[in-house]
Amino acid sequence: MQKQAERALSRPKVQLILDVAREAERIVRARLAAHPGYADQLNLLGLIQMENGQVRAAVSSFLEALERNPRYRAARSSLGHAYLGLGCQTEALEAFEALVQQEPFEVRSRLDVSAWHAARGEHDLAADCLRGEAAKEDAAPTVLHRLGLLEMELGRVEAAAAAFRRARDRSTFYVDEYRECRLFGEEPLSQEGVETLRARFEANHNRAELLQFYGHLYARYGMVAEARDAYSEARRHDPDEAGYFLNLAHLATVSGAAEDALEFLVRAVETDPKDARARIALGFDYSLQGQVEEAIAQFEVAAKLRPSYPDVHYNLGLLYCAQDRFEDAVRELRQAIRLNAGYRPARNQLAYALRRLGDDAQALEEYRRTLSSGLRSSDIYLNAGILHLSLGQLDSAIEALKAALDANPRDPLPCYHLGLAYQRRGQRRRARAAWRRFLTLAREFESAGRGIASPIGGGCES
Repeated sequence: MQKQAERALSRPKVQLILDVAREAERIVRARLAAHPGYADQLNLLGLIQMENGQVRAAVSSFLEALERNPRYRAARSSLGHAYLGLGCQTEALEAFEALVQQEPFEVRSRLDVSAWHAARGEHDLAADCLRGEAAKEDAAPTVLHRLGLLEMELGRVEAAAAAFRRARDRSTFYVDEYRECRLFGEEPLSQEGVETLRARFEANHNRAELLQFYGHLYARYGMVAEARDAYSEARRHDPDEAGYFLNLAHLATVSGAAEDALEFLVRAVETDPKDARARIALGFDYSLQGQVEEAIAQFEVAAKLRPSYPDVHYNLGLLYCAQDRFEDAVRELRQAIRLNAGYRPARNQLAYALRRLGDDAQALEEYRRTLSSGLRSSDIYLNAGILHLSLGQLDSAIEALKAALDANPRDPLPCYHLGLAYQRRGQRRRARAAWRRFLTLAREFESAGRGIASPIGGGCES
Protein backbone atom coordinates (compact mmCIF):
# COMPACT_ATOMS: atom_id res chain seq x y z
CA MET A 1 0.00 0.00 0.00
CA GLN A 2 2.78 2.42 0.93
CA LYS A 3 4.56 1.84 -2.39
CA GLN A 4 1.31 2.44 -4.29
CA ALA A 5 0.81 5.67 -2.40
CA GLU A 6 4.38 6.77 -3.14
CA ARG A 7 3.90 6.01 -6.85
CA ALA A 8 0.66 8.03 -6.85
CA LEU A 9 2.38 10.97 -5.19
CA SER A 10 5.29 10.86 -7.65
CA ARG A 11 3.07 10.95 -10.75
CA PRO A 12 3.47 14.27 -12.61
CA LYS A 13 0.33 16.40 -12.75
CA VAL A 14 -1.29 16.65 -16.15
CA GLN A 15 -1.96 20.27 -17.08
CA LEU A 16 -4.21 21.00 -20.02
CA ILE A 17 -2.64 23.35 -22.57
CA LEU A 18 -4.95 24.91 -25.14
CA ASP A 19 -3.87 26.74 -28.27
CA VAL A 20 -6.94 28.92 -27.99
CA ALA A 21 -6.39 30.85 -31.23
CA ARG A 22 -6.08 27.67 -33.29
CA GLU A 23 -9.05 26.04 -31.54
CA ALA A 24 -11.15 29.18 -32.07
CA GLU A 25 -10.39 29.21 -35.80
CA ARG A 26 -11.14 25.49 -36.10
CA ILE A 27 -14.55 25.94 -34.45
CA VAL A 28 -15.49 29.01 -36.49
CA ARG A 29 -14.48 27.41 -39.79
CA ALA A 30 -16.48 24.29 -38.89
CA ARG A 31 -19.53 26.45 -38.20
CA LEU A 32 -19.10 28.26 -41.50
CA ALA A 33 -18.75 24.95 -43.35
CA ALA A 34 -22.14 23.95 -41.95
CA HIS A 35 -23.71 27.41 -42.28
CA PRO A 36 -21.82 29.51 -44.87
CA GLY A 37 -24.14 32.48 -44.52
CA TYR A 38 -23.67 33.17 -40.79
CA ALA A 39 -22.50 36.79 -40.72
CA ASP A 40 -21.52 36.70 -37.03
CA GLN A 41 -19.15 33.79 -37.68
CA LEU A 42 -17.62 35.57 -40.67
CA ASN A 43 -17.02 38.58 -38.45
CA LEU A 44 -15.44 36.36 -35.79
CA LEU A 45 -13.22 34.72 -38.40
CA GLY A 46 -12.08 38.18 -39.49
CA LEU A 47 -11.15 39.07 -35.91
CA ILE A 48 -9.15 35.85 -35.62
CA GLN A 49 -7.37 36.62 -38.90
CA MET A 50 -6.51 40.13 -37.65
CA GLU A 51 -5.14 38.58 -34.47
CA ASN A 52 -2.94 36.32 -36.64
CA GLY A 53 -1.70 39.26 -38.73
CA GLN A 54 -3.73 38.22 -41.79
CA VAL A 55 -5.30 41.63 -42.21
CA ARG A 56 -6.15 41.39 -45.92
CA ALA A 57 -7.89 38.07 -45.33
CA ALA A 58 -9.74 39.73 -42.44
CA VAL A 59 -10.96 42.48 -44.78
CA SER A 60 -12.40 39.81 -47.09
CA SER A 61 -14.18 38.14 -44.16
CA PHE A 62 -15.68 41.41 -42.93
CA LEU A 63 -16.83 42.34 -46.45
CA GLU A 64 -18.50 38.93 -46.84
CA ALA A 65 -20.22 39.38 -43.47
CA LEU A 66 -21.56 42.73 -44.67
CA GLU A 67 -22.81 41.14 -47.89
CA ARG A 68 -24.88 38.80 -45.71
CA ASN A 69 -26.03 41.61 -43.41
CA PRO A 70 -25.36 45.16 -44.64
CA ARG A 71 -26.43 46.65 -41.27
CA TYR A 72 -24.04 44.53 -39.21
CA ARG A 73 -22.45 47.28 -37.10
CA ALA A 74 -19.67 45.18 -35.57
CA ALA A 75 -18.51 43.88 -38.96
CA ARG A 76 -18.41 47.39 -40.46
CA SER A 77 -16.52 48.71 -37.46
CA SER A 78 -14.06 45.80 -37.67
CA LEU A 79 -13.66 46.50 -41.39
CA GLY A 80 -12.75 50.10 -40.66
CA HIS A 81 -10.09 49.08 -38.14
CA ALA A 82 -8.71 46.50 -40.57
CA TYR A 83 -8.38 49.21 -43.22
CA LEU A 84 -6.59 51.38 -40.66
CA GLY A 85 -4.17 48.50 -40.06
CA LEU A 86 -3.44 48.40 -43.80
CA GLY A 87 -3.00 52.18 -43.98
CA CYS A 88 -6.12 52.55 -46.16
CA GLN A 89 -7.40 55.62 -44.36
CA THR A 90 -9.96 56.69 -46.97
CA GLU A 91 -11.66 53.29 -46.89
CA ALA A 92 -11.50 53.26 -43.08
CA LEU A 93 -13.20 56.65 -42.82
CA GLU A 94 -15.91 55.57 -45.26
CA ALA A 95 -16.67 52.56 -43.06
CA PHE A 96 -16.77 54.60 -39.85
CA GLU A 97 -18.85 57.44 -41.30
CA ALA A 98 -21.34 54.91 -42.67
CA LEU A 99 -21.77 53.69 -39.09
CA VAL A 100 -22.47 57.20 -37.82
CA GLN A 101 -25.11 57.66 -40.53
CA GLN A 102 -26.62 54.24 -39.76
CA GLU A 103 -26.63 54.72 -35.98
CA PRO A 104 -26.13 58.42 -35.19
CA PHE A 105 -26.59 57.90 -31.46
CA GLU A 106 -24.34 54.83 -31.13
CA VAL A 107 -21.36 55.78 -28.97
CA ARG A 108 -19.03 53.18 -30.49
CA SER A 109 -19.47 54.70 -33.95
CA ARG A 110 -18.19 58.05 -32.66
CA LEU A 111 -15.33 56.30 -30.90
CA ASP A 112 -14.37 54.75 -34.25
CA VAL A 113 -14.30 58.10 -36.05
CA SER A 114 -12.27 59.52 -33.17
CA ALA A 115 -9.80 56.63 -33.53
CA TRP A 116 -9.45 57.43 -37.25
CA HIS A 117 -8.48 61.03 -36.51
CA ALA A 118 -6.09 59.89 -33.76
CA ALA A 119 -4.39 57.48 -36.19
CA ARG A 120 -3.70 60.50 -38.44
CA GLY A 121 -2.27 62.45 -35.51
CA GLU A 122 -5.30 64.78 -35.48
CA HIS A 123 -5.80 64.62 -31.73
CA ASP A 124 -7.80 67.84 -31.55
CA LEU A 125 -10.34 66.53 -34.09
CA ALA A 126 -10.33 63.15 -32.33
CA ALA A 127 -11.20 64.87 -29.05
CA ASP A 128 -13.88 67.00 -30.72
CA CYS A 129 -15.65 63.79 -31.83
CA LEU A 130 -16.12 62.86 -28.16
CA ARG A 131 -16.69 66.14 -26.34
CA GLY A 132 -20.40 66.26 -27.14
CA GLU A 133 -20.93 62.76 -25.74
CA ALA A 134 -18.67 63.45 -22.77
CA ALA A 135 -20.68 66.55 -21.83
CA LYS A 136 -23.79 64.42 -21.22
CA GLU A 137 -24.67 63.65 -17.63
CA ASP A 138 -24.85 59.93 -18.40
CA ALA A 139 -21.70 59.87 -20.57
CA ALA A 140 -20.27 56.41 -21.21
CA PRO A 141 -17.14 55.75 -19.10
CA THR A 142 -15.32 54.53 -22.23
CA VAL A 143 -15.82 57.92 -23.89
CA LEU A 144 -14.56 59.77 -20.81
CA HIS A 145 -11.48 57.56 -20.56
CA ARG A 146 -10.57 57.96 -24.21
CA LEU A 147 -11.16 61.71 -24.04
CA GLY A 148 -8.82 61.84 -21.06
CA LEU A 149 -6.06 60.20 -23.10
CA LEU A 150 -6.62 62.63 -25.98
CA GLU A 151 -6.58 65.64 -23.67
CA MET A 152 -3.18 64.47 -22.40
CA GLU A 153 -1.93 64.28 -26.02
CA LEU A 154 -3.03 67.89 -26.37
CA GLY A 155 -1.32 68.90 -23.14
CA ARG A 156 -4.59 69.72 -21.36
CA VAL A 157 -3.76 68.03 -18.09
CA GLU A 158 -6.57 69.51 -15.99
CA ALA A 159 -9.18 68.58 -18.61
CA ALA A 160 -7.72 65.08 -18.80
CA ALA A 161 -7.84 64.69 -15.01
CA ALA A 162 -11.51 65.79 -14.98
CA ALA A 163 -12.37 63.23 -17.68
CA PHE A 164 -10.54 60.43 -15.86
CA ARG A 165 -12.27 61.27 -12.57
CA ARG A 166 -15.69 61.10 -14.21
CA ALA A 167 -14.80 57.76 -15.82
CA ARG A 168 -13.71 56.46 -12.43
CA ASP A 169 -16.92 57.67 -10.80
CA ARG A 170 -19.04 55.86 -13.39
CA SER A 171 -17.21 52.54 -13.67
CA THR A 172 -15.73 50.09 -11.19
CA PHE A 173 -13.45 48.91 -13.97
CA TYR A 174 -11.74 52.30 -14.17
CA VAL A 175 -11.56 52.49 -10.39
CA ASP A 176 -9.39 49.36 -10.48
CA GLU A 177 -7.54 50.38 -13.64
CA TYR A 178 -6.51 53.80 -12.35
CA ARG A 179 -5.58 52.44 -8.95
CA GLU A 180 -3.38 49.80 -10.56
CA CYS A 181 -1.69 52.43 -12.74
CA ARG A 182 -1.44 54.87 -9.79
CA LEU A 183 -2.92 57.51 -12.03
CA PHE A 184 -3.87 59.86 -9.21
CA GLY A 185 -0.74 59.34 -7.15
CA GLU A 186 0.44 62.85 -7.98
CA GLU A 187 -1.41 66.11 -8.64
CA PRO A 188 -3.13 66.44 -10.94
CA LEU A 189 -2.01 63.20 -12.65
CA SER A 190 0.91 60.79 -12.51
CA GLN A 191 2.77 60.97 -15.81
CA GLU A 192 3.93 57.38 -15.30
CA GLY A 193 0.32 56.32 -14.80
CA VAL A 194 -0.73 58.07 -18.00
CA GLU A 195 2.02 56.31 -19.93
CA THR A 196 0.86 52.96 -18.55
CA LEU A 197 -2.69 53.70 -19.68
CA ARG A 198 -1.44 54.68 -23.14
CA ALA A 199 0.46 51.40 -23.43
CA ARG A 200 -2.67 49.46 -22.49
CA PHE A 201 -4.99 51.39 -24.78
CA GLU A 202 -6.48 49.55 -27.77
CA ALA A 203 -8.48 51.60 -30.28
CA ASN A 204 -10.18 48.54 -31.79
CA HIS A 205 -12.88 47.80 -29.22
CA ASN A 206 -14.13 44.93 -31.42
CA ARG A 207 -11.28 42.75 -30.18
CA ALA A 208 -13.31 42.34 -26.98
CA GLU A 209 -15.66 39.99 -28.86
CA LEU A 210 -12.77 37.72 -29.78
CA LEU A 211 -11.35 37.74 -26.26
CA GLN A 212 -14.77 36.86 -24.88
CA PHE A 213 -14.91 33.92 -27.31
CA TYR A 214 -11.49 32.80 -26.07
CA GLY A 215 -12.80 33.04 -22.51
CA HIS A 216 -15.77 30.83 -23.36
CA LEU A 217 -13.41 28.25 -24.89
CA TYR A 218 -11.23 28.21 -21.79
CA ALA A 219 -14.37 27.84 -19.66
CA ARG A 220 -15.51 24.90 -21.79
CA TYR A 221 -12.26 23.07 -21.06
CA GLY A 222 -12.35 23.87 -17.34
CA MET A 223 -9.46 26.36 -17.49
CA VAL A 224 -10.97 28.80 -15.02
CA ALA A 225 -7.97 31.09 -14.45
CA GLU A 226 -7.36 31.46 -18.19
CA ALA A 227 -11.05 32.19 -18.78
CA ARG A 228 -11.04 34.92 -16.13
CA ASP A 229 -7.93 36.49 -17.67
CA ALA A 230 -9.55 36.50 -21.12
CA TYR A 231 -12.72 38.09 -19.78
CA SER A 232 -10.68 40.73 -17.92
CA GLU A 233 -8.72 41.53 -21.07
CA ALA A 234 -11.98 41.82 -23.03
CA ARG A 235 -13.19 44.26 -20.39
CA ARG A 236 -10.13 46.41 -20.95
CA HIS A 237 -10.81 46.65 -24.68
CA ASP A 238 -14.49 47.42 -24.25
CA PRO A 239 -15.40 48.09 -20.61
CA ASP A 240 -18.87 46.59 -20.74
CA GLU A 241 -19.55 46.27 -17.02
CA ALA A 242 -22.73 44.22 -17.32
CA GLY A 243 -21.16 42.03 -20.01
CA TYR A 244 -18.18 41.30 -17.76
CA PHE A 245 -20.41 40.02 -14.97
CA LEU A 246 -22.43 38.01 -17.49
CA ASN A 247 -19.20 36.33 -18.57
CA LEU A 248 -18.31 35.55 -14.96
CA ALA A 249 -21.82 34.12 -14.47
CA HIS A 250 -21.26 31.90 -17.53
CA LEU A 251 -17.94 30.71 -16.08
CA ALA A 252 -19.55 29.98 -12.72
CA THR A 253 -22.36 28.05 -14.41
CA VAL A 254 -20.08 25.77 -16.42
CA SER A 255 -17.96 25.29 -13.28
CA GLY A 256 -21.02 24.11 -11.34
CA ALA A 257 -21.13 27.12 -8.99
CA ALA A 258 -24.84 27.98 -9.32
CA GLU A 259 -24.92 30.37 -6.34
CA ASP A 260 -21.96 32.35 -7.69
CA ALA A 261 -23.63 32.50 -11.12
CA LEU A 262 -26.78 34.01 -9.62
CA GLU A 263 -24.71 36.56 -7.69
CA PHE A 264 -22.89 37.66 -10.85
CA LEU A 265 -26.18 37.96 -12.75
CA VAL A 266 -27.63 40.15 -10.01
CA ARG A 267 -24.48 42.31 -10.15
CA ALA A 268 -24.84 42.61 -13.92
CA VAL A 269 -28.37 43.99 -13.51
CA GLU A 270 -27.32 46.28 -10.65
CA THR A 271 -24.40 47.60 -12.72
CA ASP A 272 -26.61 48.46 -15.68
CA PRO A 273 -30.37 48.17 -15.01
CA LYS A 274 -31.04 49.01 -18.68
CA ASP A 275 -29.02 46.09 -20.03
CA ALA A 276 -31.57 43.74 -21.59
CA ARG A 277 -29.03 40.88 -21.83
CA ALA A 278 -28.55 40.94 -18.07
CA ARG A 279 -32.29 41.04 -17.42
CA ILE A 280 -32.91 38.10 -19.74
CA ALA A 281 -30.07 36.02 -18.30
CA LEU A 282 -31.21 36.68 -14.72
CA GLY A 283 -34.79 35.87 -15.73
CA PHE A 284 -33.71 32.52 -17.15
CA ASP A 285 -31.74 31.72 -14.00
CA TYR A 286 -34.70 32.51 -11.75
CA SER A 287 -36.93 30.40 -14.00
CA LEU A 288 -34.59 27.40 -13.78
CA GLN A 289 -34.70 27.69 -10.00
CA GLY A 290 -38.50 27.74 -10.00
CA GLN A 291 -38.70 31.39 -8.94
CA VAL A 292 -41.33 32.25 -11.52
CA GLU A 293 -42.46 35.62 -10.13
CA GLU A 294 -38.86 36.87 -9.99
CA ALA A 295 -38.29 35.61 -13.54
CA ILE A 296 -41.41 37.40 -14.77
CA ALA A 297 -40.22 40.66 -13.19
CA GLN A 298 -36.95 40.48 -15.16
CA PHE A 299 -38.58 39.55 -18.47
CA GLU A 300 -41.17 42.32 -18.11
CA VAL A 301 -38.37 44.88 -17.84
CA ALA A 302 -36.50 43.22 -20.74
CA ALA A 303 -39.66 43.46 -22.89
CA LYS A 304 -39.77 47.21 -22.28
CA LEU A 305 -36.06 47.59 -23.01
CA ARG A 306 -36.15 45.43 -26.15
CA PRO A 307 -39.75 45.38 -27.41
CA SER A 308 -38.60 44.08 -30.80
CA TYR A 309 -37.12 40.83 -29.39
CA PRO A 310 -39.63 38.02 -30.10
CA ASP A 311 -37.82 35.61 -27.74
CA VAL A 312 -38.43 37.94 -24.79
CA HIS A 313 -42.18 37.98 -25.45
CA TYR A 314 -42.23 34.21 -26.00
CA ASN A 315 -40.49 33.44 -22.71
CA LEU A 316 -42.67 35.95 -20.87
CA GLY A 317 -45.70 34.16 -22.34
CA LEU A 318 -44.39 30.81 -21.07
CA LEU A 319 -43.91 32.24 -17.58
CA TYR A 320 -47.40 33.75 -17.55
CA CYS A 321 -48.79 30.32 -18.49
CA ALA A 322 -46.94 28.81 -15.55
CA GLN A 323 -48.79 31.29 -13.32
CA ASP A 324 -52.15 30.64 -15.03
CA ARG A 325 -52.15 34.22 -16.31
CA PHE A 326 -53.43 33.14 -19.70
CA GLU A 327 -54.75 36.49 -20.93
CA ASP A 328 -51.33 38.04 -20.34
CA ALA A 329 -49.73 35.01 -21.99
CA VAL A 330 -51.90 35.37 -25.11
CA ARG A 331 -50.90 39.04 -25.41
CA GLU A 332 -47.17 38.30 -25.23
CA LEU A 333 -47.29 35.24 -27.47
CA ARG A 334 -49.22 37.12 -30.13
CA GLN A 335 -46.62 39.87 -29.98
CA ALA A 336 -43.86 37.29 -30.47
CA ILE A 337 -45.68 35.99 -33.57
CA ARG A 338 -46.23 39.54 -34.89
CA LEU A 339 -42.48 40.07 -34.68
CA ASN A 340 -41.68 36.67 -36.17
CA ALA A 341 -44.51 35.12 -38.17
CA GLY A 342 -42.62 31.83 -38.42
CA TYR A 343 -42.18 31.45 -34.67
CA ARG A 344 -43.71 27.97 -34.41
CA PRO A 345 -43.12 27.27 -30.69
CA ALA A 346 -44.84 30.58 -29.87
CA ARG A 347 -47.83 29.66 -32.00
CA ASN A 348 -48.05 26.23 -30.37
CA GLN A 349 -47.94 27.80 -26.89
CA LEU A 350 -50.54 30.38 -27.96
CA ALA A 351 -52.90 27.56 -28.89
CA TYR A 352 -52.43 26.07 -25.42
CA ALA A 353 -53.16 29.42 -23.71
CA LEU A 354 -56.27 29.97 -25.83
CA ARG A 355 -57.47 26.47 -24.96
CA ARG A 356 -57.10 27.27 -21.27
CA LEU A 357 -59.15 30.41 -21.79
CA GLY A 358 -61.92 28.30 -23.34
CA ASP A 359 -61.46 29.63 -26.88
CA ASP A 360 -61.31 26.19 -28.51
CA ALA A 361 -62.03 27.38 -32.04
CA GLN A 362 -59.18 29.90 -32.06
CA ALA A 363 -56.87 27.45 -30.33
CA LEU A 364 -57.59 24.87 -33.02
CA GLU A 365 -56.85 27.44 -35.72
CA GLU A 366 -53.44 28.08 -34.15
CA TYR A 367 -52.70 24.35 -34.10
CA ARG A 368 -53.64 24.15 -37.78
CA ARG A 369 -51.24 26.98 -38.55
CA THR A 370 -48.52 25.27 -36.52
CA LEU A 371 -48.97 22.00 -38.41
CA SER A 372 -49.10 23.75 -41.80
CA SER A 373 -45.83 25.52 -40.96
CA GLY A 374 -44.07 22.16 -40.79
CA LEU A 375 -43.83 21.69 -37.03
CA ARG A 376 -45.35 18.28 -36.45
CA SER A 377 -45.28 16.23 -33.26
CA SER A 378 -47.49 13.74 -31.48
CA ASP A 379 -48.36 16.38 -28.85
CA ILE A 380 -49.56 18.89 -31.42
CA TYR A 381 -51.65 16.27 -33.25
CA LEU A 382 -53.06 15.13 -29.90
CA ASN A 383 -53.97 18.67 -28.83
CA ALA A 384 -55.62 19.33 -32.20
CA GLY A 385 -57.52 16.05 -31.95
CA ILE A 386 -58.83 16.89 -28.47
CA LEU A 387 -60.02 20.28 -29.72
CA HIS A 388 -61.72 18.76 -32.77
CA LEU A 389 -63.41 16.37 -30.36
CA SER A 390 -64.61 19.17 -28.06
CA LEU A 391 -66.06 20.99 -31.09
CA GLY A 392 -67.87 17.86 -32.30
CA GLN A 393 -65.68 17.48 -35.41
CA LEU A 394 -65.37 13.71 -35.07
CA ASP A 395 -63.80 12.83 -38.44
CA SER A 396 -61.10 15.47 -38.03
CA ALA A 397 -60.55 14.41 -34.42
CA ILE A 398 -59.98 10.78 -35.41
CA GLU A 399 -57.63 11.79 -38.22
CA ALA A 400 -55.53 13.98 -35.89
CA LEU A 401 -55.48 11.38 -33.08
CA LYS A 402 -54.36 8.65 -35.48
CA ALA A 403 -51.56 10.95 -36.67
CA ALA A 404 -50.56 11.46 -33.02
CA LEU A 405 -50.42 7.71 -32.49
CA ASP A 406 -48.40 7.21 -35.68
CA ALA A 407 -45.92 9.81 -34.46
CA ASN A 408 -45.61 8.16 -31.02
CA PRO A 409 -47.06 4.63 -30.90
CA ARG A 410 -46.22 4.26 -27.17
CA ASP A 411 -48.28 7.24 -26.00
CA PRO A 412 -51.53 6.08 -24.35
CA LEU A 413 -53.36 9.44 -24.52
CA PRO A 414 -54.28 9.36 -28.24
CA CYS A 415 -55.84 5.93 -27.64
CA TYR A 416 -57.96 7.28 -24.80
CA HIS A 417 -59.35 10.15 -26.86
CA LEU A 418 -59.75 7.92 -29.94
CA GLY A 419 -61.99 5.75 -27.80
CA LEU A 420 -64.12 8.79 -26.96
CA ALA A 421 -64.35 9.77 -30.64
CA TYR A 422 -65.36 6.27 -31.73
CA GLN A 423 -67.91 6.06 -28.90
CA ARG A 424 -69.55 9.31 -30.03
CA ARG A 425 -69.74 7.96 -33.59
CA GLY A 426 -71.44 4.82 -32.27
CA GLN A 427 -68.47 2.58 -33.15
CA ARG A 428 -68.35 0.77 -29.82
CA ARG A 429 -66.09 -2.07 -30.93
CA ARG A 430 -63.41 0.37 -32.11
CA ALA A 431 -63.89 2.40 -28.93
CA ARG A 432 -63.30 -0.66 -26.73
CA ALA A 433 -60.21 -1.64 -28.78
CA ALA A 434 -58.77 1.88 -28.39
CA TRP A 435 -59.37 1.87 -24.63
CA ARG A 436 -57.81 -1.59 -24.22
CA ARG A 437 -54.70 -0.28 -25.97
CA PHE A 438 -54.83 2.79 -23.72
CA LEU A 439 -54.83 0.61 -20.57
CA THR A 440 -51.96 -1.52 -21.86
CA LEU A 441 -49.81 1.49 -22.74
CA ALA A 442 -50.76 3.31 -19.53
CA ARG A 443 -49.49 0.37 -17.46
CA GLU A 444 -46.22 0.49 -19.41
CA PHE A 445 -45.90 4.21 -18.65
CA GLU A 446 -46.57 3.69 -14.97
CA SER A 447 -44.17 0.75 -14.69
CA ALA A 448 -41.50 2.95 -16.29
CA GLY A 449 -42.13 5.57 -13.62
CA ARG A 450 -43.36 8.14 -16.11
CA GLY A 451 -47.06 8.34 -15.32
CA ILE A 452 -49.49 10.06 -17.64
CA ALA A 453 -49.66 13.81 -18.10
CA SER A 454 -51.88 15.66 -20.49
CA PRO A 455 -50.07 17.85 -23.05
CA ILE A 456 -52.76 20.44 -22.43
CA GLY A 457 -52.61 21.61 -18.84
CA GLY A 458 -51.66 19.55 -15.84
CA GLY A 459 -54.12 16.66 -16.01
CA CYS A 460 -55.77 14.32 -18.46
CA GLU A 461 -58.71 16.11 -20.06
CA SER A 462 -61.63 14.30 -21.61
